Amino acid sequence: MSKPGANLQDSFLNQVRKEDQEVAVVMTNGMTLNGHVKGFDNFTVILGTSDGKQHLIYKHAIAQVIGTAAIAPRSADSRRGRSDKDGAKRRPTESNQSETTEAKNKEPFNKIDLSGLKLEQ
Repeated sequence: MSKPGANLQDSFLNQVRKEDQEVAVVMTNGMTLNGHVKGFDNFTVILGTSDGKQHLIYKHAIAQVIGTAAIAPRSADSRRGRSDKDGAKRRPTESNQSETTEAKNKEPFNKIDLSGLKLEQ
C-alpha cells in the first residue's frame, strides 16, 4: 500500500484544499460542479459550493478536476521541508546526465513539469 500523499492525485487534491482554491469537477456524465474541495479519501471527494451546499462525490464518477489557478507539484523534499538550496549541490553523473538533458528538452505535460516526481509502485 502506498503512503498517504505519495501519489499525484492526493497531492493535487490536498493542495487545492489547503489553498482553498476553486475547482471545476467534471463528471463522467458531462455535468460540471464548481466549488472548493473540503476533504477527500480513497473513494470520495467532498465539494463545498458557493450556496453553502456540500456534495459527496464518488471518485469513480469524476472525469476531471480543473483548478482555477496553476499549482506546482510538490516534491518529496519540499514536503519534508528540504530543498536543494539547503542541502549539498547535486552533480549529475554520466549515467543520468543524458536523462537530465532529455528531460529539459521535453515539453512538460499541461505545462507542469512532472519530471521531478518520484511515484511509488
